[in-house]
Amino acid sequence: MSTYGQKGGEGPTRGKKAIKFRVVLPDGTVLIKRIFAKTRWGGQLADAGDTLIATGFMYDGKPSVAVWVGEPAWEGEFGRLVATRI
Repeated sequence: MSTYGQKGGEGPTRGKKAIKFRVVLPDGTVLIKRIFAKTRWGGQLADAGDTLIATGFMYDGKPSVAVWVGEPAWEGEFGRLVATRI
């Protein structure tokens, strides 16, 4: 878990702790997703384990992913993917 914004910067992520997940898309593209545990799921994500289900989609012409605790609400353009905690 990493802490962001500790160098005096301002913004919504300042001082928040994030968990990073690595997701590999079907074409081999690697994406890193930061999940800010305090703003999204409270303590659930920290206890969820090292691998979760992710879904991939295109956003503004770029690939992006959503990491889910439990069953995903939708599958996206790339189907279900594996998110590995790093």
